[in-house]
Amino acid sequence: MKKLSACISGLFFLLSCLFITSCSDDDPIIWRVRGYQSLFTVIVEEDGYYFQSDRGNTFLPISPVYGYAPAKKQRAFVTYTLGPNESEISDYAMYVHRIDTILSKDIAENLYDKNENVYGNDPVKIEKIWIGGGFLNIKFGTYWGGKEAHFVNLLQEEEEDAILTFRHNAYDDPELRWGYGWVAFDLSGLETTTSGTRELTVQVNTYNGIQDFTFTYTPGEINTEEDIDEEEEISSALLF
Repeated sequence: MKKLSACISGLFFLLSCLFITSCSDDDPIIWRVRGYQSLFTVIVEEDGYYFQSDRGNTFLPISPVYGYAPAKKQRAFVTYTLGPNESEISDYAMYVHRIDTILSKDIAENLYDKNENVYGNDPVKIEKIWIGGGFLNIKFGTYWGGKEAHFVNLLQEEEEDAILTFRHNAYDDPELRWGYGWVAFDLSGLETTTSGTRELTVQVNTYNGIQDFTFTYTPGEINTEEDIDEEEEISSALLF
């Protein structure tokens, strides 16, 4: 019985070690049996690509990633393990196990009186919204039917105004099931006459009415306001 008790205690200790959360001041990452998972921006160069975290650290893939076509300023969740870093230009080296790309877009063109017709105003539920990596990152929930691709955009409807509008056009897709979508908007094209840090307000039509989300934003900086430190389910819903 003593041997059995010792074996069980050892097993629980081993399992607990496999699920210990890493508390790094640099990047939020969680250790799992299959590795780490973090949110990155894809940086494409002439001779290859690497990933940049929302803290500004760089991660260079050192294993082949088959079937992946990197795109400039694409946001992605990457599952990976760390490897030996022999590069002088990156902070870390990684073996990539999986890449889940996120729809990544610029601020849309303001069509003024045509905004409602083109970009829609269908409601969503905001699950997460934050500024990180120079992007406005949004996880939202809505009803999906799978027959029509939903259209999501971020508009600056008043020039040089620090108020942005999140627009969702479901194109009358049948409301058959509840699901989630991810989108990241590049804020580098934000027009403003104010330099330095300022408040940025994002207005969203939710199922409970118009809701404002206010952030502190500094152009040209990473502006990390929230850490993603848990595994996220990446929706396969149709978005564009």
